Amino acid sequence: MSIMSTSQGNFGKLSIGAGYMGPGLYLDENGVKRDGLHAALSITIEGEPSLFQQPDVHEGQTLDVAGYQIFIEKINPGTRGTIVLRLTP
Repeated sequence: MSIMSTSQGNFGKLSIGAGYMGPGLYLDENGVKRDGLHAALSITIEGEPSLFQQPDVHEGQTLDVAGYQIFIEKINPGTRGTIVLRLTP
């Protein structure tokens, strides 16, 4: 799945919105401050508002969300950048 910045992709009950994509400071999945290419996501699961999350992600990272695996394959930065995800239920 490819998602353009400021848009959203849907996969079953999973919705992924993409925001900023580019270089800079961010907190990685372990809460460590990093400087590099990353993307800001908004992830929701239909009917499960408590599972909402807004992670900053980097290439090669895998997220486990409500039974889905989301692999961050590629981040193409820019004003209308894109993020390429591999999703598996």
